[in-house]
Amino acid sequence: MGMKYKNLKELCDRKINVHSFASINNFEELKNYASKNEKFSMRFDRDYDYHQLPFYKFNCNDYKTVEERDLYLAQVMEEAKSLNCSVLCANGYLYDCVQICNFVIKIDDKYNFLLEFSTKEVSLREMYEYPTTIISGNIKDNLKEMAWIRKNDNIIDNNNIEKILNWAFKLNIINKNIEATLYKKKVGILKEDIACWQID
Repeated sequence: MGMKYKNLKELCDRKINVHSFASINNFEELKNYASKNEKFSMRFDRDYDYHQLPFYKFNCNDYKTVEERDLYLAQVMEEAKSLNCSVLCANGYLYDCVQICNFVIKIDDKYNFLLEFSTKEVSLREMYEYPTTIISGNIKDNLKEMAWIRKNDNIIDNNNIEKILNWAFKLNIINKNIEATLYKKKVGILKEDIACWQID
């Protein structure tokens, strides 16, 4: 199993909400997954050099025929095999239209944090293609006292900022990047308004 799959399994074991996911190892498995899921993301996964591996999206409405769809999936699987990867599929793409923001947060042992987020309706992996907003401070600070970078590039309600901070601090995960998405409705395996993608 790849490192990203193991990471998601650990999140599940810790009762942290994630989107439904599956590790796919061959074309037949991928084709079967696509027949049951209208939209999903495909992240290449392995247990070494696993950062910045290829990432693809699937939307069944993009294909006029089953043959066209299968050709695309076969090409993805062929590329994955050439890189010695499995394909980690997750259905979070289905909820891009109801997301408030993608975010990455890191907290140190003094409760200082750095929060970076984007309100673009794209996957977390794609958010860096657009200007992100960064907030840094301490959990004891008032929001007005925190340092903001590019505040006006991603307008977000203060209640949502507080929701992200409360969620992240309750995890009690120190000095690691926590990657997640905040939604307008309950999503994921545990039906919560934040779904976590990875802790690294």
